[in-house]
Amino acid sequence: MEFGAYARPDAALSDTAFCLGAFFENRPQIVHESKNLPPDTNAQINRTVFRINRMLRGHLEIPDKVQIRVSVIEKEPQAKHGILSVGRQITLSKGLNTDPRYFKTILAHEYGHSIFHANLKNDPAIGRLLDSHRIPRHVYQAAKAVLRPYDEFFADLVAIISESDGSAVRLTLTPEGVLKDGIKEAHARDFTFNHRLEYWTAEGPYSQLSPSRNYLWSIISKNQEIITKDPGQILSNTLDAIKEQLTKRIAEISRRGFPAPGPFKMGKVEEINRDFIESLQRAFAHF
Repeated sequence: MEFGAYARPDAALSDTAFCLGAFFENRPQIVHESKNLPPDTNAQINRTVFRINRMLRGHLEIPDKVQIRVSVIEKEPQAKHGILSVGRQITLSKGLNTDPRYFKTILAHEYGHSIFHANLKNDPAIGRLLDSHRIPRHVYQAAKAVLRPYDEFFADLVAIISESDGSAVRLTLTPEGVLKDGIKEAHARDFTFNHRLEYWTAEGPYSQLSPSRNYLWSIISKNQEIITKDPGQILSNTLDAIKEQLTKRIAEISRRGFPAPGPFKMGKVEEINRDFIESLQRAFAHF
């Protein structure tokens, strides 16, 4: 899943792979392939993943055997970053002048996708719909269309919690020379902005749930100490709300019958956000 505008999964990689080993018990194994990268890249990856894994401990399942590959974009040095995350593999294409602050946010976002799928794969109502080999293609595509906005929501949440900054994703996407044509989308991913629920119509996977982002941030901002004391609780509660929504929406589709092959209509975005906010209210009732 692309984080930004410069995804280059085919960027040239060196033939050398550095295995960083297993992270304690049940920690994912990180494989890092690099070329002309800053000497502290390995340390940045380790620190970011270690920090997130500590947040997850006691709350959520930690992804197993995630592969991280990092490369430099040789032909477009102005491109700050680009990422593609596929299954258990995370590919980071890194611009020559990438600010390390942004690199951490990007990695946290992409690792967030791995966390999301690791914690949904065994869910009886949702897990089977994540396997394209077990269900008809049009059913998988419909389920994927329902799931992806929540996937991007959760991955961005991991990034902002990791950085303790509700604007971290927007700041990563909008430095000079990056995503010049995507400023509106970048702002839609800022949890601190007041994305008005009334008449919200943006249907893209990154912006569909923007009003829900702002609602969740309003809860977090009233309990700032939770970010430092127990950030994993925020992720766990949010995932509970997401599971409630996905289970409900998939059940509705099942009752109607999964759509035939062709474009899948998501439904009214304002109503989707209202329903998700109600789930978040229940999940954070005791915050």
